[in-house]
Amino acid sequence: MVPQILPLGIDGALVRFGTVMSDEANQCAAQVAQILSQDEFGFIDVQGTLASVAVRFDPIQTNFSDVRAVITAQINDATTAQAIPFKQWRIPTCFNGEDLAEVAAIIGDSAQSVIDEIASIPVRVLTIGFAPGQPYLGELPDRYGIPRQSQLRPVPAGALVVAVRQMVLFANASPTGWRWIGATAARLFDAGRDPAAILTAGDMIEFCPVTADQLAKLQSDPIGGVSWDWSS
Repeated sequence: MVPQILPLGIDGALVRFGTVMSDEANQCAAQVAQILSQDEFGFIDVQGTLASVAVRFDPIQTNFSDVRAVITAQINDATTAQAIPFKQWRIPTCFNGEDLAEVAAIIGDSAQSVIDEIASIPVRVLTIGFAPGQPYLGELPDRYGIPRQSQLRPVPAGALVVAVRQMVLFANASPTGWRWIGATAARLFDAGRDPAAILTAGDMIEFCPVTADQLAKLQSDPIGGVSWDWSS
């Protein structure tokens, strides 16, 4: 998939794989962000989004034309990035969220069926955003195209919420209009840790059901019982 490479102010470039998210555009954005984040390129910052990558550079040291040439050389075809490995995470999850029954009613199924389905679908980290280390995950089947609620309400750190065929796993306590379906002990972000954020766009996540008692025992774990392997 060949992207557009556009100027982003005087010190940036936008590598755009689409104007709306698609599975292909999102995978390409995640892969290219991984490539361009390597130290050898010397960029100030590289951030992947749902369908593009923003690159910041030092305009005193280089310019957009040279940066575009570097980016083009790395991604003549976005499939160049397919060899980049991503992590496959397993996150213990207690599906006891206050809105689980409502989600089940909206999609016309039982709460247990919702749990079984979400636990069986590995989801991709589509992007990190809104708060440090906080992932947007998806995409879920069409029937989870649930609208956001009109009123915000607080959820705790580790809350798993769903709307618009996506899920968010909250790194910190926050208000949200998404529906709360589960809880985790995952420590997604810690400013004193290196790296501070454990997830990267392109990683895959499996939510593994646990009981409330099992989840409580994981609260003392440094990363909340989360485990991972490299993708093959």
